[in-house]
Amino acid sequence: MNLHARRLIRYGIKNYKKYMIFMFLLGVVTLALAALRPFFIQYLIDDIISFQRINILPFFLAFLIGIVALERAFSYFFNTYHRKVNFWFYHENSG
Repeated sequence: MNLHARRLIRYGIKNYKKYMIFMFLLGVVTLALAALRPFFIQYLIDDIISFQRINILPFFLAFLIGIVALERAFSYFFNTYHRKVNFWFYHENSG
């Protein structure tokens, strides 16, 4: 690597570390919610609908819709924050 690339990486790590940690945490939460959603849908079909436990169906559907809404919200904030940090980084280093 040349000297300019090393200086750019060192500058980016030093000044943007807190932003990158926050983005990493948002990404982990988004992936966790996305990974759990198929298991909740499988539980809904296999254990609630097939055994006709209709009394807990509305509560579980509200829970599942809440999980999907949380996943979408975290995904939106992750993508928006990622674009904003990239814009700040490239804007400050383009001069």
